[in-house]
Amino acid sequence: MCTLPRFRPGFLLLGLFLGGLTGGPCAFADEGGFAVLELFTSQGCSSCPPADRILEELAARGDRENQEIFALSFHVDYWNQLGWKDPFSAAAYTQRQRLYAGVLGENRIYTPQLIVNGRAGFVGSHRRKADAAVEAALSGSPPRSLKLHVSIEDDRVTATTDLQPEEGLLLNVALVQKSGTVKVPRGENANRTLTHRNVVRSFEVLRASDKRLTTQLAVPKDMPTAGATVVAYLQVSRTGEIVAARRVPLAKSEITAARQ
Repeated sequence: MCTLPRFRPGFLLLGLFLGGLTGGPCAFADEGGFAVLELFTSQGCSSCPPADRILEELAARGDRENQEIFALSFHVDYWNQLGWKDPFSAAAYTQRQRLYAGVLGENRIYTPQLIVNGRAGFVGSHRRKADAAVEAALSGSPPRSLKLHVSIEDDRVTATTDLQPEEGLLLNVALVQKSGTVKVPRGENANRTLTHRNVVRSFEVLRASDKRLTTQLAVPKDMPTAGATVVAYLQVSRTGEIVAARRVPLAKSEITAARQ
């Protein structure tokens, strides 16, 4: 596990969530819980590849067993100075991890860190904890109502959601690359070829203040769109708890995922 020095969160949680973070239909079970997995990782961290593999395996399990497992790989930028700049990294993802440190009562950030449904955080390479957290999430309450409609044109993805607005509720929308393989020439993982699954390439956060919200996500020029998805999830700003999530693939220009 790679850690940064201790720090004191200096901003309100809502401000941190919002500040600096701009940047065929799926089938869902009628009942049961869901698991949003946010892995904070880096190609510059030698402890991260085992956690990357665990996220990949959990994502594959969700696909195989038709479970509502939403795996997201956020690449932080604070290890870029160690000789290799992670091409998937962004300062906004580091800021998001700092927010979680404040929510979870921690005074440090580290990689790899896996956070499940915004509430359980632990070392991402700890398979037993990951399995237990996912099982607990899947056995929880059904998510709130959330509909997601996606369209794509040129280098822009438009995501529109229908939801029940609520004060203090945030909508996160992520453009997710299915997989990416990079040969790392320098840094802690020098001469290793790393494969990542469900890499977040563009991310937006909005206040869930209206019944219908629309946002646009830029598609990076180097991003393959085959297998790409858009994931939207609702989050309580004060506690970090994630209360609903939806996913739509970009296989067609206009498709919708919804739960009444």
